[in-house]
Amino acid sequence: MSRTHDLTNGSVVKKLVVFTLPIFFVNLLQALYNLVDLAIVGHFTDPVGMAAVNNGGQVTNMVLLICMGLANGCTVYIGQLYGAGKTAEIKRVIGSFLSFILLMALALTAAAGIFLHPLLDALNTPPESMEETARYLMICMGGTVFIYSYNVMSAALRGVGESFMPMIFVVISTAENFLLDLLFVAVLHWNSVGAAAATVLSQLTSCILAALYIKKKTDLFDFRPSSFRIDREKLGTVLRIGLPQSLQFTCTTISFLFITALINTYGVDAAAAAGVTLKVGNFGLLAGTSFMSALMTFTAQNLPGGHYKRIIKGMITGMLLALTLSGTMFILCHTMPDKIYRLFTDSAGVAALGIPFLGWYSICFFDEVIMFCMFGVLTGAGYTLVTMCCSLFSAFGIRYAAAYLLSICTFLGFNGIALAYALSPLLGLSISLYFLLSGKWKKSRVKV
Repeated sequence: MSRTHDLTNGSVVKKLVVFTLPIFFVNLLQALYNLVDLAIVGHFTDPVGMAAVNNGGQVTNMVLLICMGLANGCTVYIGQLYGAGKTAEIKRVIGSFLSFILLMALALTAAAGIFLHPLLDALNTPPESMEETARYLMICMGGTVFIYSYNVMSAALRGVGESFMPMIFVVISTAENFLLDLLFVAVLHWNSVGAAAATVLSQLTSCILAALYIKKKTDLFDFRPSSFRIDREKLGTVLRIGLPQSLQFTCTTISFLFITALINTYGVDAAAAAGVTLKVGNFGLLAGTSFMSALMTFTAQNLPGGHYKRIIKGMITGMLLALTLSGTMFILCHTMPDKIYRLFTDSAGVAALGIPFLGWYSICFFDEVIMFCMFGVLTGAGYTLVTMCCSLFSAFGIRYAAAYLLSICTFLGFNGIALAYALSPLLGLSISLYFLLSGKWKKSRVKV
């Protein structure tokens, strides 16, 4: 296997930026993926359709994050194998993890069908959007097997330093999603159901493209039936790294679901307004999440060789660049919030609630991206238990508790929920900083 994507040598800034740019573009397109659904539904239906996409999207996002956390374990393990020159073992890692994740996707889809209405009831889904949310959610869950498979393949490619081709796959699937949204929602008037169908078909496309590329252009995995075998040792290592991340992402999203239930008590317009803010907010955090993903692989490849100063330089580089981009988005949110909301809806009620909500929420663009870059280094070293604890303390100890107290007990009301988002990263950031300064991260938790 060519070491074209070796991140252990050369200029730290150049290597990290070149590797991160495709990841950033992928995250940008995936954020657009979500915006397309909401914007088209908002313009061609009504707040009920927007609320369905927002509430259903919260659940599907949690399901996706379960896989993404586990897939990060795959990226880190493959990255450390690649950095140590043990590339022959990568095929068994992919075969084991892909077999496991396919079974998991089928189980989650079945569970969603069984517990659909109790789940939506628990979210305080507005009665007028209940049935549309249910339809949207079940169609999206039908694509779980496709998006899970794609995430495993993308994780494997990132582990060996390949970030360009996953970007190409997402470019194609995002273009498809946009065109199908226009057809299903604007032309055929299928409302949020059309948006869900467009998303699933686009996920299928990205899955097929990734599989074809890996089979024909790399020697990572051959997709033969005999290769789909679970090696307990390999799967166990992936899960030991990935399970804390999966639990971290899942519990964090559960805290978001609790907050969604709190938001829904303010009515359909508030649910739609919060949906827009969270979608827009993704753009403010894009650079941070992109550098987090890149720093996982960067750290995983450099740690076996003891390149500690190189890792820290990469982390600082990521922080500075991420803060520049998130700061730009912060300025846009405060100088043209009305124009931002008009991109999604013509409803004056939604905009009136959403504009101040966006202003408070955007404060998190700074502390959260710093925390993300620290998480990238700690995850790459295998210390996912640390990042999990940071996230859980932040999600429940600060975000949800503060959202409840600030919205119920202060003059801020609905806007108090947005301020809670801005305050929540501070605890996790502090814990991560302490762990990095202690130097404990230099001893990898992954045996290769």
